[in-house]
Amino acid sequence: ATRGTCSPAFRACSADAAGAMLTALQLADGAMALLWTLLRVSGVVMLAPLLGAMYIPTRVRILLAAALAFALLPSAG
Repeated sequence: ATRGTCSPAFRACSADAAGAMLTALQLADGAMALLWTLLRVSGVVMLAPLLGAMYIPTRVRILLAAALAFALLPSAG
């Protein structure tokens, strides 16, 4: 059997695959939490009267939204 398959005969291999899957699920959960936080914060940043003004470059607004999303991520998760 190859590594990563979950066969009843290979219990150690199935335990390794389950541990890897748990890690993958945790990463996916963290990525989704970051994505939703980034979407919400970027909407606020783009629509705020001062930050959404045309004279503020788009890259600055995107970086500000990303920084705020990372800062707010522990409260969103």
